[in-house]
Amino acid sequence: MAGRNRIPREAFNDRRGFPPERSFHRGPPLSQRPPHPAILEEELEMQHAEIRRLLNDNSRLAEDRMAIQRELGAAKDEIHRLNLVIGEIRAEQELHSRGLIDRGLKLEADLRATEPLKKEAVQLRAEVQKLNNVKQELTGQVQTLKQDVARLQADNQQISVLRAEIDGLHQEMMRARNAIDYEKKANIELMEQRQAMEKNMVSMAREVEKLRAELAVVDGRPWAAGMIYLTSIILLAMFHSCLFPRFLSRLTIFLIFPYQDQLNIRDLIPLPPMLLSYVPVFQIYDSVRQRETETSGLLKRETKII
Repeated sequence: MAGRNRIPREAFNDRRGFPPERSFHRGPPLSQRPPHPAILEEELEMQHAEIRRLLNDNSRLAEDRMAIQRELGAAKDEIHRLNLVIGEIRAEQELHSRGLIDRGLKLEADLRATEPLKKEAVQLRAEVQKLNNVKQELTGQVQTLKQDVARLQADNQQISVLRAEIDGLHQEMMRARNAIDYEKKANIELMEQRQAMEKNMVSMAREVEKLRAELAVVDGRPWAAGMIYLTSIILLAMFHSCLFPRFLSRLTIFLIFPYQDQLNIRDLIPLPPMLLSYVPVFQIYDSVRQRETETSGLLKRETKII
């Protein structure tokens, strides 16, 4: 700034076409010719002009110095103000940085505190995935149940037919029970008849003994031996028929068939009337056995229905 608006030294040495000044020489003066007065006047005028110019430059430099001093004072004031502003800014920055540091520390603490929450979130996501899988399975089961419900609704439409069949089966079961009760009563009556017949068989055995004694004294006619054999067979068959009624007809035919040529109807006339009276009894036993078979079949059928 000190060199601002300065004129270089060479500008003052401009002689404007005149020869340059001679250097001063100390010592005894040299023998020279004195200059012309016109030249001296001209040089004097040039020096006066140079002095005036230097004065102008000096005044201009003084003004510049005052302006520079004023600018310097303003700059110092601005620097002072800027220093104050910079201090305030630095204080604000420090406060802001401290706030940021505190906030960062707080965020770090929050992040450390959220670690368990992250783990819990991972667990919750896994549970949500499991629940989604369970939801899909339940959706499939619901679809299956809907199909089952539709099928059951179609089956329920046949309930009326099944109820009619069940009512018919109940009626048939009631008829079977009535028949069973009737058969039980009939069996009781037949047992009573059977006991009476057994009593008659005891008396018949005595009659057989008498017949054997009478036949022992009979003459030796050719049919006598066959008649004794036939009578014994019939009595034996009748005795067993008390327990096995169907056995009578089969056994009698099997044993009498070989002697059908030797026997006549009149050979059966000497048989006692008691023997002939048991023929319808055997027929009754056959019917009773047949009814027992039918009753057992009804019982089995009723058991299956129940």
